Amino acid sequence: MSTSRDLRAPAAGASSPRDKYRTLHQIVVEHLTDEIVTGNLPPGTKLSEPGLAATYGVSRGPVREALKLLEGNGLVRIVPGKGATVTKLTRDEIVETYDIRVELEGLGARIGMRHVDDPATENMGIVLEEMGNALDSPAEWMKLNDEFHMTLYATSGMTQLCDIILALMMKTRPYQYAYLSPKETLLMTHAEHVPLFEAVRRRDAETVEEITRAHLRRGAEAMIEMASAADR
Repeated sequence: MSTSRDLRAPAAGASSPRDKYRTLHQIVVEHLTDEIVTGNLPPGTKLSEPGLAATYGVSRGPVREALKLLEGNGLVRIVPGKGATVTKLTRDEIVETYDIRVELEGLGARIGMRHVDDPATENMGIVLEEMGNALDSPAEWMKLNDEFHMTLYATSGMTQLCDIILALMMKTRPYQYAYLSPKETLLMTHAEHVPLFEAVRRRDAETVEEITRAHLRRGAEAMIEMASAADR
């Protein structure tokens, strides 16, 4: 487990105004998520409740709650009698996850385009600009990327669909981070959002759905190859 970052002060809720309005387990969830997504806690890493509690300067209760929440979004696996580990997806699991994402996000884009309005489009443009300013920070870029796409999907009014898409996004987040860490890959991926946004502005629903699906398939192919290489 990574011990390079001293998170005990934030976990105690005294270091920032943002922290003091959240519970301890919410703060632990945020820090653990960052550690998992950025690879400081790689897939397969065993997560010790006492060790995490000592690292974050909290009791085991908030850590236990945090691990249960992270299990719910797919970043952690808990096996009774064996404890918790960072989820390690197999090649087949990544294939399945992205096959589902392609279909659901294609649906979200198609139905979203029936209801998208000027305020939603304007917000997507603002987020796209913020993404362009975050190209030196893959983790921040990915959060903005989710916001960009979810702004369109949310216009569909289908909250269950959006919840499922968000859960699938989180499940593959560590693999996405590894894929996007090289600057040239992030630049290439970011560039794919420009024609998507222009199609939204034109209200070209067919093109928006096509680009959404193709965008996901390209990323999936690279991450599947990475997972296959790791399994060899």
